[in-house]
Formats: sequence, C-alpha cells, structure tokens
Amino acid sequence: ELLQKAIKKNVQVCITTQKNCIKNASVYAIASAKEELYNYVLSASENALITLRLAKVTSVSLLTKKAAIADDVKSIFDRQIRCGAQYPISKKENSLIKVVLSPKGLYLFQKIYLYRPTPVKIEDNIYYFDCSINQATYYFKRFGVDAIIVEPKDVREIADQMIALMEDGE
Repeated sequence: ELLQKAIKKNVQVCITTQKNCIKNASVYAIASAKEELYNYVLSASENALITLRLAKVTSVSLLTKKAAIADDVKSIFDRQIRCGAQYPISKKENSLIKVVLSPKGLYLFQKIYLYRPTPVKIEDNIYYFDCSINQATYYFKRFGVDAIIVEPKDVREIADQMIALMEDGE
C-alpha cells in the first residue's frame, strides 16, 4: 500500500529488504510477471534501475522528496513490464535478439510457455525478440542446439558457454 501511495503522490521511498536498504528510490510501478507468479517493484535510485520481488520487501518509508524518473528509464520499465517484469533490462540492451530454431526447437518453443519471450517478428525458423538478455538466455538454454542465439554476438557467446556447461553436466 505504501508503494502504491508513493507512486500516486509522486514521492521517493526508502525500501528495506532482508539484505539491504535502498534509499531515495523513485518507484515507477508494481508489476506482475506474465505468468502472474510474483509481483515486482520497478524503481530507480541514483542512476540505477532496480527490480525487486515484492515478497522480499520488508518495509517501506515514504520520503518528502519528489520522485524523479527520466523518460528513457520509463521507456525501459515499460519494455520490461511488456516482456517480463522479473527480467531487468539495462540501458545498454537495445537490440533485438535473433534466435534460429530447429524443428525440435520450434516444438519446444510451442510447448514450454513458462517465462517464454514473445517474438516481435518471425521469418521461417528465425525468431526475433525484444526482451532482456537474461530472459532469452535462460529460456533458450534448455533447448540446447535446437535454439541458437545468433545476435547480438555477445549474447550468443554467453548462450554457447551455458550449452557447453550443460553438456559437461554442470
């Protein structure tokens, strides 16, 4: 209730969790994951974008200072809410993620809905996603060689390392 009040009054808060205290946070939204398993608090504090699971918040204190969230941060949070509130998106993540699916990969994509990113474009067996790198990597790593992340290159390298670890049994 205090977080919603802070949003409505446009004031900053101090958020305490079991592990730390976030001072001078400007709360943008309380959003649920697409699967509606958990709710998340999206806020900004001192040039940092913060995503917290609501259940981890132990206390909230309203402050008198006005909340301040830049328009570019608001658009990042809107994108995060659209793609999956539980997956933070950094300011640097601004390109589409390109994934090539094999026939088995396509079958898995149709069957495994939990945390599945939504494609923004499909060309034959090539799928494009406007989601966080974490979401794409964690979702597609279970597909192994049946889903290859080809772009961006740095994401492909991370995915290749995860597949190698899975093959090694780690």
